[in-house]
Amino acid sequence: MELIFLCHAIKKPIGGIKVIYRHAELLNDLLRSTGHSALVMHPNVISFKLNWFKTNVPVRHKFFKLRWSGKPSFSDIEGCFDPKKHIVVIPELWVRKFGDQLIRLNIPYAIYVQNGYYISKGDPEALSIAYAKAKCIMTISDDASRCVSMAFPAAKNNITRMH
Repeated sequence: MELIFLCHAIKKPIGGIKVIYRHAELLNDLLRSTGHSALVMHPNVISFKLNWFKTNVPVRHKFFKLRWSGKPSFSDIEGCFDPKKHIVVIPELWVRKFGDQLIRLNIPYAIYVQNGYYISKGDPEALSIAYAKAKCIMTISDDASRCVSMAFPAAKNNITRMH
């Protein structure tokens, strides 16, 4: 099984990106003997290399098909993940882009909330469904956990505070 962290491709130092890479690195250390692994994917980016910290986390480059669904354009992830081999971790800002597709394609996913104040970006009904159907919602603070549980009460039991 591969745990795939979807991550923004931003070259300047941003703590959230480093945290995603650090989690993938720790998971690889823990999972090495089990045959499972974690990696980071920067969707729709030809080549992306971080140069502001060192990491040994594998990076996958994958292009998603563009589809238009109003504004902005969303990416179509059909055929990019295998529900038998992958678990996808999406940042809170991308739940609106990928949540409904992951559900429709039966791909197991988790949501990683690093900023609890960004969780309401998108259609409220679609977000509620996406949060309720996530296998896990990881948060980085007690405040983010409270934001998620207040905004999406059906997801309250799936929230895990990360340290």
